[in-house]
Amino acid sequence: MFAKILNTISRRKFASGFIVLVVAFGSYFIFKGDGSVETRYVLATVEKGAIITSVTGSGQVSVSDQVDVKPKVSGDVIYVGVKNGQKVRAGQLLVQLDSTDAKKTVSDAELALRDAEIQFEKWLLNQDNSADKLEKSVEDARKNLDKAYQNALNVVSGIFLDWPDTIDDLQDVLYEDNVSGTDQQNIGAYQDLVDSRYSSDITTYVYRAITDFRNADSAYRANFNDYKSFGHNPSTEETEKILNQTLKTAELISYAVKSELNLLDYTVNDLRRQQRPVRSQITAYQSSVGSYVGQINSDISFLLNSKDSIESDKETIAENQKDLEFNKKYSPYDATAQENTIKQKETALADARDNLSKYNIYAPFAGMIAEVNIKRGDAVSGSATVATLLSTHQIVKISLNEIDIANIKAGQKATITFDAIEGLTITGEVLEVDSLGAVSQGVVTYGIVIGFDTQDERIKPGMTASAAIITDAKQNVLMIPNSAVKFLSAGQAGAGGANYVEVPGDVVEVKQLLANIGNVSTGVAISALGQQMIEIGIANDLFTEVTGGLQEGDIVVTRTVTATSNTQTTTQGNSLLPMGGSRNTGGGEGFRMQAR
Repeated sequence: MFAKILNTISRRKFASGFIVLVVAFGSYFIFKGDGSVETRYVLATVEKGAIITSVTGSGQVSVSDQVDVKPKVSGDVIYVGVKNGQKVRAGQLLVQLDSTDAKKTVSDAELALRDAEIQFEKWLLNQDNSADKLEKSVEDARKNLDKAYQNALNVVSGIFLDWPDTIDDLQDVLYEDNVSGTDQQNIGAYQDLVDSRYSSDITTYVYRAITDFRNADSAYRANFNDYKSFGHNPSTEETEKILNQTLKTAELISYAVKSELNLLDYTVNDLRRQQRPVRSQITAYQSSVGSYVGQINSDISFLLNSKDSIESDKETIAENQKDLEFNKKYSPYDATAQENTIKQKETALADARDNLSKYNIYAPFAGMIAEVNIKRGDAVSGSATVATLLSTHQIVKISLNEIDIANIKAGQKATITFDAIEGLTITGEVLEVDSLGAVSQGVVTYGIVIGFDTQDERIKPGMTASAAIITDAKQNVLMIPNSAVKFLSAGQAGAGGANYVEVPGDVVEVKQLLANIGNVSTGVAISALGQQMIEIGIANDLFTEVTGGLQEGDIVVTRTVTATSNTQTTTQGNSLLPMGGSRNTGGGEGFRMQAR
């Protein structure tokens, strides 16, 4: 049997050797090829989308934390709505700063936007309003203003018919002697009637009523004298002066009415608490003073309406006069310029409204006020702590290095995930940013406190949390993959260097190739490449914003694929930004990577 096997091998030896030779020879030609190298390019289309940049960090969840509530603007305190130990709800108003200037800024911005919109509408109408029509509009507006001044005088005259009785009655409430039944003034009678245990309270009410009445009485007498001195036909300036003066007097009388009503209410309530009879004169005063609340509020409303009417008519005259001059002297604005102007005014108004909202300081979350550090009349700045809030809500504390901290400020939004709770993501807001860093082994870090927008009972104190703080976000911007962006050094591009992308030299050729391509991962062979200088904006780990040099739909090279007959090498090129990383996360909406 063994000899038979050897014989078979001997007879087939030549054939087997020939097959091996043919295979080897064929393999040489198959795998060797001609040694040529083919460079192919993976392409991408410039598209619009959203780019979000963020800074990430990790830390631990805490509860019942202490937060110093600080204003975002400077100003004088006009209202303090909390006291030590008081529980507050999320969003409750804590402190209010004087926002007079900020309101004026909003008003100016609204007027500026309104003016820009009117100008654009006029352009769309192709200056249909002739000079004659505009002159008539100015004349009509002046007539309306004259009527507004006359109406204002009528309102003031009517008010001064009622106020003498009002002032007399308010004076009687305090200084008549008909409450005690003796010759004692009423203000003394109120204090004697109240339980001696509450003497300090009734004294406060009496003092406030006296002070507010004196202010109102003084303002009324000066106001009335000025009103009489102007005569029956005052000038527009005198009319505005007396209107504003009367409005201020009305406000002071309103304070006096409320203070006296508070005094009477307190006295009546205390007598009932003592189970003592309430004297009829006191209840009569209550009814009389109470009726003045509605009257004074009505007076203030009429005065404000008159003032608003005058201001509105004056604005109308100014606008029409401006339109008339514009119509005579200037040609229509270009539509694009007008649209840009409106956008700028809208942005300015949005910024002004946002700034105005900062003058009201709200509780960032529910908790308890540990300490109130200011009082009404104090001047505070953005670095001052107005109140200390102890939170029963959960927060996360993270640390960031000195590079990342430069992009972080209070009020920025964040998303938080938890190692122990898979799939849970909640939103939050940066509440605090340390001003001073901590140095450990030569590394400087800064603490960040992020409050949760919502609470979840699965989250426990001490859990590890990761936060991504959104530092910038742009919608509907041109963007390309980071790997497409390249950089010329200062020596190559001049002082400062420059950014560029590689683009196909023959776009028609590339589009023809793309029409026939099936597998885009291997790239496309392009006969010629060019360099396109670009300007860039923000960038994250994946995409870069393009602010100049490219248009939507343009084709750029993202990487090269160099291939021989038996090898293939992928080259990213000199990308300006690396792929991956922990600082700039986010993405673009619907970006297509393609051999295109």
